[in-house]
Amino acid sequence: MTEEPTPPRLSPLASLIFSSRWLQLPLYLGLIVAQGVYVVLFLKELRHLISEATRLTEQQMMLIVLGLIDVVMISNLL
Repeated sequence: MTEEPTPPRLSPLASLIFSSRWLQLPLYLGLIVAQGVYVVLFLKELRHLISEATRLTEQQMMLIVLGLIDVVMISNLL
């Protein structure tokens, strides 16, 4: 029976850098919340577009669609 070699120990600086990734956790959680807000905004705008589709002018419809595109593009950046 042979023992498995233990992995080499990280230097203090490397360990600090590797551990610092946990500092990003609140940032990512905030981005998840922001993504949820954008989903709600998108659904609200989409509902408005569907419910008013027969009464909107072409210009109004185009502005709403551009707003939807804007929400999707910003959401993709998150």
